[in-house]
Amino acid sequence: MARGCGCGNANCRSWPTNEFAKPESGPRRWTKGVVILHGGHLVAERYAPGYGPETPQIGWSVTKSVTNALIGILVRQKKLAVEAPAPVAAWRDPKDPRHTITVDNLLRMNSGIEFGQSLYAD
Repeated sequence: MARGCGCGNANCRSWPTNEFAKPESGPRRWTKGVVILHGGHLVAERYAPGYGPETPQIGWSVTKSVTNALIGILVRQKKLAVEAPAPVAAWRDPKDPRHTITVDNLLRMNSGIEFGQSLYAD
């Protein structure tokens, strides 16, 4: 049985009710949420049982890919240069050792900033 996404778009296809069901055999589905934006507006979102828009999720490579794509858009629009220091207000002071870190350093994960895990409470 299908249900509509509720976006109001007559061309939008309905979503099946079992989109996050675990298959009885074959590869496991790791997808826990799907969010669809169209024309700058949220048109649909669905989450696996136990997940929602406020649920922290580990993104790893997906997060890096989306970040790189967004940075690419800003570069194309000439709003950001990856060779320039990262536009982080707290790092602007020349006495701050981070003031020379570039966007490129951050994208390549070679800024020298120690990696920390922020999803779990200490």
